[in-house]
Amino acid sequence: AGSGVNGTRGAGTSDDACEQPAGTNNQPPAGNCISQSLTKQWDPEPVNGHECDDGIDNDGDDLVDFGEDPGCLDETDGSELPVNVIVEPVRHDRTISMRFDDGAGRRLVVFGRLRVPDGFDDCRAAQPVNVQRRVNGRWVTKKTTTTNRKGRYAVEIFDLASRYRAVAPRAELEDLDNQRLDICRKAVKAKRHRHRR
Repeated sequence: AGSGVNGTRGAGTSDDACEQPAGTNNQPPAGNCISQSLTKQWDPEPVNGHECDDGIDNDGDDLVDFGEDPGCLDETDGSELPVNVIVEPVRHDRTISMRFDDGAGRRLVVFGRLRVPDGFDDCRAAQPVNVQRRVNGRWVTKKTTTTNRKGRYAVEIFDLASRYRAVAPRAELEDLDNQRLDICRKAVKAKRHRHRR
């Protein structure tokens, strides 16, 4: 080994990539150190399947994961997309018709159609309809059904001379992907009926 000067060791060793000067009272002693580069590799695949803890900007807003991306509720959130960021709701008026068909044995078929004037089919198809009868001054639901894709419905109930009505309750249809909220307004049709057979 070479001679040391001012707390350093001279050249001559195979590991002499850098020089470490001696500390106070020669502690730590002077010597050689080896410098190595550090390579860090990042696995682009989600570590735990949660977008809010995978190191990737999944929603393209230049913000990554919980703590930085406002779309993340916590580290286990499965999506970086914003929550409840909805534009002004779109309201759709609806009308409902109601007709009667007297069946045998005091059976009454109540049927009709739910319509949406602006043509928004999601407020017409697969919508609940309550068929109600007026009993002691209040409306009592006798049957609940769902409209088909054209908005048609039909139920069979026991027939009594009374007032009846069909009600399509107010519905909210949320589309978080497109940040849209559609409100289907309540539709009501009431009629009096007396069995004719």
